[in-house]
Amino acid sequence: MRSKALLLLTTATAVRPTTRRAALGAVFTPTAAVAYDAATYDRYAGSYDDLDGGQAAKALGIAAARKALAAKCVGRVLEVGAGTGLQAPFYAATRDITEVTFVDASRGMLDGLRAKLSNAPLPFKTEVVEADAARLPLSTGAYDCVVDTFGLCVYDAPVAVLRELGRVVKPAGRILLLENARPSNALLGAYVDATAGFVAKNGGKGCRYDQDVEALARSAGLRVVRSERFGGGFFGSFELAPG
Repeated sequence: MRSKALLLLTTATAVRPTTRRAALGAVFTPTAAVAYDAATYDRYAGSYDDLDGGQAAKALGIAAARKALAAKCVGRVLEVGAGTGLQAPFYAATRDITEVTFVDASRGMLDGLRAKLSNAPLPFKTEVVEADAARLPLSTGAYDCVVDTFGLCVYDAPVAVLRELGRVVKPAGRILLLENARPSNALLGAYVDATAGFVAKNGGKGCRYDQDVEALARSAGLRVVRSERFGGGFFGSFELAPG
Protein backbone atom coordinates (compact mmCIF):
# COMPACT_ATOMS: atom_id res chain seq x y z
CA MET A 1 0.00 0.00 0.00
CA ARG A 2 0.80 3.67 0.08
CA SER A 3 3.07 4.07 3.06
CA LYS A 4 3.99 6.70 5.55
CA ALA A 5 6.80 4.44 6.68
CA LEU A 6 9.45 6.97 5.67
CA LEU A 7 7.39 10.08 6.26
CA LEU A 8 9.64 11.54 8.94
CA LEU A 9 12.88 10.26 7.40
CA THR A 10 12.91 11.39 3.80
CA THR A 11 11.60 14.00 1.37
CA ALA A 12 10.03 12.55 -1.75
CA THR A 13 10.39 13.75 -5.32
CA ALA A 14 8.73 11.75 -8.05
CA VAL A 15 7.50 11.60 -11.61
CA ARG A 16 3.79 11.00 -12.15
CA PRO A 17 3.25 7.31 -13.04
CA THR A 18 1.92 6.16 -16.39
CA THR A 19 -1.86 6.15 -16.32
CA ARG A 20 -2.76 3.70 -19.08
CA ARG A 21 -5.24 1.01 -18.04
CA ALA A 22 -4.14 -2.50 -18.97
CA ALA A 23 -6.49 -5.45 -19.34
CA LEU A 24 -5.47 -7.17 -16.11
CA GLY A 25 -8.73 -8.66 -14.96
CA ALA A 26 -12.16 -7.39 -14.09
CA VAL A 27 -12.54 -4.02 -12.40
CA PHE A 28 -15.60 -3.81 -10.17
CA THR A 29 -17.80 -0.76 -9.79
CA PRO A 30 -16.36 1.32 -6.93
CA THR A 31 -18.17 1.38 -3.63
CA ALA A 32 -18.46 4.54 -1.53
CA ALA A 33 -15.05 5.36 -0.11
CA VAL A 34 -15.40 5.45 3.65
CA ALA A 35 -12.16 3.74 4.69
CA TYR A 36 -9.97 6.72 3.81
CA ASP A 37 -9.81 9.86 1.67
CA ALA A 38 -9.25 8.39 -1.78
CA ALA A 39 -9.17 11.82 -3.46
CA THR A 40 -6.12 12.79 -1.42
CA TYR A 41 -4.26 9.73 -2.62
CA ASP A 42 -5.29 10.39 -6.20
CA ARG A 43 -3.34 13.65 -5.92
CA TYR A 44 -0.29 12.15 -4.25
CA ALA A 45 -0.15 8.84 -6.09
CA GLY A 46 2.93 9.85 -8.07
CA SER A 47 5.17 10.27 -5.01
CA TYR A 48 4.68 7.06 -3.10
CA ASP A 49 7.16 4.80 -4.83
CA ASP A 50 9.96 7.19 -4.00
CA LEU A 51 8.65 7.78 -0.49
CA ASP A 52 8.65 4.11 0.45
CA GLY A 53 11.48 2.79 -1.71
CA GLY A 54 15.21 3.03 -2.16
CA GLN A 55 18.04 2.70 0.30
CA ALA A 56 16.17 4.19 3.27
CA ALA A 57 13.49 1.47 3.02
CA LYS A 58 16.15 -1.20 2.87
CA ALA A 59 18.00 0.26 5.85
CA LEU A 60 14.80 0.24 7.92
CA GLY A 61 14.09 -3.38 6.99
CA ILE A 62 10.96 -2.61 4.97
CA ALA A 63 12.09 -4.38 1.79
CA ALA A 64 13.10 -7.47 3.77
CA ALA A 65 9.75 -7.42 5.59
CA ARG A 66 7.88 -7.21 2.29
CA LYS A 67 9.84 -10.18 0.93
CA ALA A 68 9.19 -12.24 4.07
CA LEU A 69 5.47 -11.43 3.97
CA ALA A 70 5.16 -12.48 0.33
CA ALA A 71 6.92 -15.77 1.06
CA LYS A 72 4.11 -16.68 3.50
CA CYS A 73 1.35 -16.23 0.93
CA VAL A 74 -0.38 -19.22 -0.62
CA GLY A 75 -3.28 -19.88 -2.95
CA ARG A 76 -5.71 -17.05 -3.55
CA VAL A 77 -4.32 -13.79 -2.17
CA LEU A 78 -6.15 -10.50 -1.60
CA GLU A 79 -4.19 -7.30 -1.00
CA VAL A 80 -6.18 -4.32 0.24
CA GLY A 81 -4.81 -0.80 0.19
CA ALA A 82 -2.61 -2.03 -2.64
CA GLY A 83 -1.85 1.52 -3.79
CA THR A 84 0.69 1.80 -6.60
CA GLY A 85 1.83 -1.79 -6.11
CA LEU A 86 4.89 -1.50 -3.89
CA GLN A 87 4.24 -5.00 -2.57
CA ALA A 88 3.38 -6.52 -5.95
CA PRO A 89 6.90 -7.42 -7.23
CA PHE A 90 7.63 -9.43 -4.09
CA TYR A 91 4.87 -11.94 -4.93
CA ALA A 92 6.60 -13.07 -8.12
CA ALA A 93 9.01 -15.48 -6.40
CA THR A 94 6.32 -17.23 -4.33
CA ARG A 95 5.39 -20.42 -6.17
CA ASP A 96 2.46 -21.32 -3.91
CA ILE A 97 0.42 -18.28 -5.01
CA THR A 98 -2.24 -19.03 -7.64
CA GLU A 99 -3.71 -15.53 -8.02
CA VAL A 100 -3.66 -12.08 -6.44
CA THR A 101 -6.52 -9.58 -6.27
CA PHE A 102 -5.42 -5.99 -5.62
CA VAL A 103 -7.87 -3.54 -4.03
CA ASP A 104 -7.66 0.20 -3.44
CA ALA A 105 -10.19 3.04 -3.33
CA SER A 106 -7.87 5.50 -5.10
CA ARG A 107 -8.04 5.41 -8.88
CA GLY A 108 -4.80 7.35 -9.14
CA MET A 109 -2.96 4.81 -7.02
CA LEU A 110 -4.39 1.94 -9.06
CA ASP A 111 -3.25 3.59 -12.28
CA GLY A 112 0.30 3.22 -11.00
CA LEU A 113 -0.36 -0.40 -10.04
CA ARG A 114 -1.79 -1.26 -13.45
CA ALA A 115 1.27 0.26 -15.11
CA LYS A 116 3.55 -1.91 -12.95
CA LEU A 117 1.62 -5.06 -13.76
CA SER A 118 1.64 -4.21 -17.45
CA ASN A 119 5.40 -3.59 -17.49
CA ALA A 120 6.30 -6.55 -15.26
CA PRO A 121 3.43 -9.09 -15.22
CA LEU A 122 3.23 -11.53 -12.34
CA PRO A 123 3.39 -15.27 -13.19
CA PHE A 124 -0.21 -15.94 -12.16
CA LYS A 125 -3.67 -14.44 -12.54
CA THR A 126 -4.07 -10.87 -11.25
CA GLU A 127 -7.17 -8.76 -10.77
CA VAL A 128 -7.48 -5.06 -9.95
CA VAL A 129 -10.54 -3.89 -7.97
CA GLU A 130 -11.38 -0.27 -7.21
CA ALA A 131 -13.25 -0.49 -3.93
CA ASP A 132 -13.37 0.54 -0.29
CA ALA A 133 -11.53 -1.78 2.12
CA ALA A 134 -14.40 -1.46 4.60
CA ARG A 135 -16.98 -2.59 2.00
CA LEU A 136 -15.32 -5.18 -0.21
CA PRO A 137 -17.44 -6.42 -3.15
CA LEU A 138 -15.97 -9.89 -2.60
CA SER A 139 -17.31 -13.21 -1.37
CA THR A 140 -17.09 -14.34 2.23
CA GLY A 141 -14.29 -16.83 2.95
CA ALA A 142 -12.86 -16.56 -0.55
CA TYR A 143 -9.12 -16.01 0.11
CA ASP A 144 -6.32 -18.05 1.63
CA CYS A 145 -4.33 -14.95 2.54
CA VAL A 146 -5.31 -11.30 2.95
CA VAL A 147 -2.56 -8.67 2.95
CA ASP A 148 -2.35 -5.02 3.97
CA THR A 149 0.95 -3.15 3.99
CA PHE A 150 1.14 0.22 5.75
CA GLY A 151 -2.53 0.93 5.13
CA LEU A 152 -4.13 0.57 8.54
CA CYS A 153 -2.90 3.97 9.72
CA VAL A 154 -4.91 5.89 7.09
CA TYR A 155 -8.27 4.17 7.49
CA ASP A 156 -10.95 6.22 9.23
CA ALA A 157 -12.35 3.02 10.77
CA PRO A 158 -9.49 0.52 11.06
CA VAL A 159 -11.50 -1.94 13.15
CA ALA A 160 -14.22 -2.02 10.48
CA VAL A 161 -11.59 -2.72 7.83
CA LEU A 162 -10.05 -5.52 9.89
CA ARG A 163 -13.49 -7.06 10.40
CA GLU A 164 -13.97 -7.01 6.64
CA LEU A 165 -10.61 -8.70 6.12
CA GLY A 166 -11.72 -11.35 8.59
CA ARG A 167 -14.90 -11.85 6.59
CA VAL A 168 -13.24 -12.50 3.22
CA VAL A 169 -10.41 -14.73 4.47
CA LYS A 170 -11.01 -18.47 4.74
CA PRO A 171 -11.59 -19.89 8.24
CA ALA A 172 -8.14 -21.51 8.15
CA GLY A 173 -6.55 -18.58 6.30
CA ARG A 174 -4.26 -15.83 7.48
CA ILE A 175 -4.26 -12.02 7.46
CA LEU A 176 -0.73 -10.68 7.00
CA LEU A 177 0.05 -7.06 7.88
CA LEU A 178 3.03 -4.72 7.74
CA GLU A 179 2.06 -1.59 9.63
CA ASN A 180 3.18 1.55 11.39
CA ALA A 181 2.85 0.81 15.10
CA ARG A 182 3.39 2.56 18.41
CA PRO A 183 6.86 1.60 19.75
CA SER A 184 6.97 -0.30 23.03
CA ASN A 185 9.96 1.78 24.16
CA ALA A 186 8.63 4.31 26.69
CA LEU A 187 10.52 7.30 25.31
CA LEU A 188 9.74 6.56 21.67
CA GLY A 189 6.14 5.75 22.55
CA ALA A 190 5.77 9.11 24.29
CA TYR A 191 7.20 10.88 21.24
CA VAL A 192 4.75 9.12 18.94
CA ASP A 193 1.83 9.90 21.25
CA ALA A 194 2.78 13.58 21.27
CA THR A 195 3.29 13.97 17.53
CA ALA A 196 0.93 11.52 15.79
CA GLY A 197 -2.05 13.84 15.53
CA PHE A 198 -0.03 16.78 14.26
CA VAL A 199 1.84 14.68 11.69
CA ALA A 200 -1.38 13.09 10.42
CA LYS A 201 -2.85 16.53 9.69
CA ASN A 202 0.35 18.23 8.49
CA GLY A 203 2.03 16.27 5.72
CA GLY A 204 1.02 12.83 6.93
CA LYS A 205 -2.01 12.57 4.65
CA GLY A 206 -4.13 11.20 7.48
CA CYS A 207 -1.75 8.50 8.71
CA ARG A 208 -1.93 7.83 12.47
CA TYR A 209 1.31 6.08 13.30
CA ASP A 210 0.48 5.65 16.98
CA GLN A 211 -1.87 2.68 16.53
CA ASP A 212 -1.89 -0.40 18.75
CA VAL A 213 -2.34 -2.88 15.91
CA GLU A 214 -2.77 -5.91 18.15
CA ALA A 215 -5.52 -4.20 20.16
CA LEU A 216 -7.29 -3.16 16.95
CA ALA A 217 -7.11 -6.74 15.67
CA ARG A 218 -8.62 -8.13 18.86
CA SER A 219 -11.38 -5.51 18.74
CA ALA A 220 -12.19 -6.78 15.24
CA GLY A 221 -12.57 -10.34 16.53
CA LEU A 222 -9.26 -11.53 15.11
CA ARG A 223 -6.62 -13.63 16.80
CA VAL A 224 -2.98 -12.45 16.87
CA VAL A 225 -0.88 -15.45 15.85
CA ARG A 226 2.46 -13.65 15.60
CA SER A 227 3.88 -10.15 15.83
CA GLU A 228 7.40 -8.81 15.30
CA ARG A 229 8.84 -5.29 15.35
CA PHE A 230 11.48 -3.82 13.06
CA GLY A 231 12.78 -0.41 11.99
CA GLY A 232 13.66 0.61 15.53
CA GLY A 233 10.27 -0.51 16.79
CA PHE A 234 8.26 1.92 14.63
CA PHE A 235 6.99 -0.81 12.27
CA GLY A 236 5.47 -4.21 12.85
CA SER A 237 4.80 -7.47 11.03
CA PHE A 238 1.60 -9.14 12.17
CA GLU A 239 -0.03 -12.48 11.40
CA LEU A 240 -3.72 -12.67 12.28
CA ALA A 241 -6.36 -15.37 12.06
CA PRO A 242 -10.17 -15.38 12.24
CA GLY A 243 -11.30 -15.58 15.83
